[in-house]
Amino acid sequence: MSRERFFRMSIVVFTVLTVAVFALLGLIQRGVERL
Repeated sequence: MSRERFFRMSIVVFTVLTVAVFALLGLIQRGVERL
């Protein structure tokens, strides 16, 4: 596995994780507002 490909994969994984975290935070905020 080349370094370039690994670098691209890590960027994709980091982006997906960031989006997932923001989505979870948004869901938690909505749940808190309902309570």
